[in-house]
Amino acid sequence: MKNVTAITFDGSNYVAKVGTKTIKSYSKKYVERKVAAMVGDIEVAIAATEAKQNRYDINTRFGFVEKLVNMVAGGVQPSAVITGEGGLGKTYTVTKTLEANGFKDISSR
Repeated sequence: MKNVTAITFDGSNYVAKVGTKTIKSYSKKYVERKVAAMVGDIEVAIAATEAKQNRYDINTRFGFVEKLVNMVAGGVQPSAVITGEGGLGKTYTVTKTLEANGFKDISSR
């Protein structure tokens, strides 16, 4: 299957890329039809592309966070910025990793 990007709107046209070709039109339906003709089922193609972009599961991603915090705690990296939606466990992961490196939480004093 060819690599397909999601259909986006650039302010004046809908745009999609299929492999090296770009489909561009003021009509979203036209772009969808052209993409479907090129790759078959557009929903399957877009889902496959999104799955490829999100190939790391949550445990792998938090493993990256732990490694990054370990680098900061060990002085390898001077700082880190960790972002994401609320409630995922970023603060918990950072706190537990720092505690494992011998740091203590003094923020409640």
